[in-house]
Amino acid sequence: MVAIEKGRQFIREGEFEKAQIILRRALKENPEQPEVMELSGDLSARVGRVDEAIVRYEQAVDVYKQQNLLADAIICLEKIIRLKPTNSGPFFQLADTYRDYGLLNEGINRILKFCVWTLENRDEEQFIEGLKKILELQPDNYRLRLAFVKILFSLNRNQEAEKELQSLKSMAVESGQDDIVEEINKLLPQTDGGEELDPKSRVELGNLLYEIGSKEEAITEFKQAVEDLIAAGETDEAEKILERIIEIDPDNQEAINKLNELKPGVKKIEKAVEEKEGAEVSETEVEKEPSVNESASLEAEVRPAEPASEESEEEEGESFEDVKKEVEDFIPADKAAQEFVLEEKEEEREETSRVEAQTADINPPLQEAEVPAASGFELAGVFNDFRSDIAWTADDPGKRLELAKKAFDAEIFDLALKFAEKIRDDKSTWPTSIEITCASLVKLGQYNEVIKIADSSVFEDIPGDKSIELRYILAMAYEGIGDFENAMREIEHIMKINPDYKDIKEHYRLMGGEIEVEVSFEEKVEEEKAVAEVEPVSQIPEHKLGPDIPPPSEPSPESREESPFESFPEQGYPSIIEGEPEKKKPPELISDRPPEEKEGENITFL
Repeated sequence: MVAIEKGRQFIREGEFEKAQIILRRALKENPEQPEVMELSGDLSARVGRVDEAIVRYEQAVDVYKQQNLLADAIICLEKIIRLKPTNSGPFFQLADTYRDYGLLNEGINRILKFCVWTLENRDEEQFIEGLKKILELQPDNYRLRLAFVKILFSLNRNQEAEKELQSLKSMAVESGQDDIVEEINKLLPQTDGGEELDPKSRVELGNLLYEIGSKEEAITEFKQAVEDLIAAGETDEAEKILERIIEIDPDNQEAINKLNELKPGVKKIEKAVEEKEGAEVSETEVEKEPSVNESASLEAEVRPAEPASEESEEEEGESFEDVKKEVEDFIPADKAAQEFVLEEKEEEREETSRVEAQTADINPPLQEAEVPAASGFELAGVFNDFRSDIAWTADDPGKRLELAKKAFDAEIFDLALKFAEKIRDDKSTWPTSIEITCASLVKLGQYNEVIKIADSSVFEDIPGDKSIELRYILAMAYEGIGDFENAMREIEHIMKINPDYKDIKEHYRLMGGEIEVEVSFEEKVEEEKAVAEVEPVSQIPEHKLGPDIPPPSEPSPESREESPFESFPEQGYPSIIEGEPEKKKPPELISDRPPEEKEGENITFL
């Protein structure tokens, strides 16, 4: 643990080489220590080696999970996401870990955040995968699954939506969710394009769909139009549409059978198996073409580019015979029909303006067919509905508090703030939750928010000795906005309770405060005792002074040992005795006369 703390300190101070040495040695001694792996990831991230950092974090996550340290695994996964937020894998793994830890809501929130990112970057596949992951986390939420179906419709993923509806309907029926079943039934019949279009509009829509290459969707529209016409008793028009279906899909046995039912006296149309038989089938189809007088009104609906005279019909037969002569081997009937359609497109290009006008007229029905039932669904709206249908659960505040502490220690301050803010009003987590909230805001530079949170009413519910850290954070916030008066007030509160708390004295001095040095009672007694032991020179009796007595400026060895001034030279100050000896002697004593004369003069002087 010493190596970990030292390595963390080196990373914080920017001493990356020293941190690397310590961490390598720690990994060599214990390769399975997840804390060292995580710290190695921190070091790699700080020096810009992102891929290496992610590998280290992933290794740490695996070991943390093996040791059931899920909170630590969550912090590592959060670090991975911050380095590479474009991969769904870490998001899904993080969501599962949150669920196992007991904070399902946080897991869902992370997936939602990922889904928003995919929408902004137009990544539809990962967006759908993210929504499916949320459904996996809430398997019994049928209304959420129904909202997911509407999202599929809004993205024109109709086949997926229909399949999902069928699966959801089975589950809803088994569980007795009648309201869900009713809503599903409203959506299912409309997956083929809706029932609100009339036969004419469906035929026009089918023609356009076929022109743009959506053959199957065109046939679906034609079939629906046939059913509507038969139900209305308009069998002649239904026959024309069936013939159109057979033209673009000669193998469509359902249309062939339906046409034979409507025309029992006509020779049945069978699939060609030889070139000659294929030609006969084509000629039979041409012979069965209705006259212009009988179907002039419906012909434009079924075949916009179809010739409108008997002479043109003969030309069409000749054109079809020319196509057959160019083919050496057997050509299936559907292939011949495709070649015929390609030849027709030459004439259709000359009528582009008419087709565009036709497209504009039926544009609303076309959109409804592409987005069945949910055609009116806006993606933003149905996505909001999806989020509102999520079933949120109650979280354990203690686990949130634990994650907030770990995130703050990992210096992920915005994440720590997110965890702590959600439990800030829960007084059972005070004062820690408020301290982490305010400290994170200070780290993020949001000083005014701290002042709003840590008002006087908060301190009324927190005892004085437990409010020191919060007052310290509040003082830092006041310093941040330049309000030194209020900062000084909070610091003085702290100094009254604990004058040695952190670096509070240093802050006090920096803001101009003067700190009095308080001397304890024992220190005062020792000081008075030392002064009493040194007898002042002015109190020495005069009879003790004489020629045999050295001058007062030269204390005896005993008094020198007891004198408190002897410590000055060790502190760098000059000694009173050694520094200025000449100033203490009268000028008369300094001469070259014999000692006898000096002694007499000294007596005279005294």
